[in-house]
Amino acid sequence: MAPYSPRIRPDGTVSFPVLPKDLRKIGPGDFTLATVPKLLKGAAPKRWTEAADAPHQRLPASLLSE
Repeated sequence: MAPYSPRIRPDGTVSFPVLPKDLRKIGPGDFTLATVPKLLKGAAPKRWTEAADAPHQRLPASLLSE
């Protein structure tokens, strides 16, 4: 599922990228058709810029092999 894509659900949840450190603090209801536009105008884009600047990790060979 692509980031920022709405799910076909009555609650209007949206696929939204999150940082691993935030997983225990959030839930699907935090990212809906009503909340995501506000999040995108706030600090969320800046957080992803900062995360992209972090050192990258290599995937283990076992995950890359078929």
